[in-house]
Amino acid sequence: MIYNRELDTLLLNKQNDFFDTARITSLAVSNGKIKSFVLAGPAGVGKSFGIEKALKDRQNIVFVGGHVSNGGLYTILFNNRFNDKTIVFDDSDSILQSEISLGLLKHALESKPIRHIAWVSQARLKNYDGSELPPDFDFEASIIFLSNLNLSQIAEKNTKLSPHIEAIISRSVYLDAYKIFDSPRAFLVRINELKGYIFKAEKINPTGASIISEFINTHYLELRELSLRLIVKLSQIYKIVGPAKFMKIAKLLTGK
Repeated sequence: MIYNRELDTLLLNKQNDFFDTARITSLAVSNGKIKSFVLAGPAGVGKSFGIEKALKDRQNIVFVGGHVSNGGLYTILFNNRFNDKTIVFDDSDSILQSEISLGLLKHALESKPIRHIAWVSQARLKNYDGSELPPDFDFEASIIFLSNLNLSQIAEKNTKLSPHIEAIISRSVYLDAYKIFDSPRAFLVRINELKGYIFKAEKINPTGASIISEFINTHYLELRELSLRLIVKLSQIYKIVGPAKFMKIAKLLTGK
């Protein structure tokens, strides 16, 4: 790796400013001062970790992760519709693949204090307790939506989903991490900034931390992925094989 301290400092400052802004905005959403915040960016750069850390002491947060169906989204919005609630959607990009869910989400992300959400269908939805959900309701909660999709890029494409994604960006406070993680070097800077926390969590000793760091900084252009999850994987590999075989086995398991 050829060091460029000036470039790395510039990239790190941009990243720190970005995630500090994300933290401040998340807190504003949890306080009801902002009704919707969309944070898009590549996987494994700490989006979820930063938001969860910022909101860990808040009692009004509802975290939703994974696949969410159309009816599931309506149910989640109804059950958490109150003004003191903040819903955090994480790894729920399935919502953005459906025009029905996108329609519901667009209404929920409006900046108005009260938004009206409706499910107009002959098929009536059931709540978790088996009771019938109403066909419409007033929604006052706030929403944070974390996406791994490049939403800006999707909005610019001429597809059936593009106008919906453009509307979501327009209705929300929006941050795009793809703009700052636009090169392998940017990912490497982020990894080097936060790897110490992961080494500590994984109980990696200083010798192991040095060996893993050398591996990443030497081979970062040859690796299958560059993310904070890579540090976890390499730490686990190191604990299994030790220092003597680490370089060879790590390259086989994580190389392109």
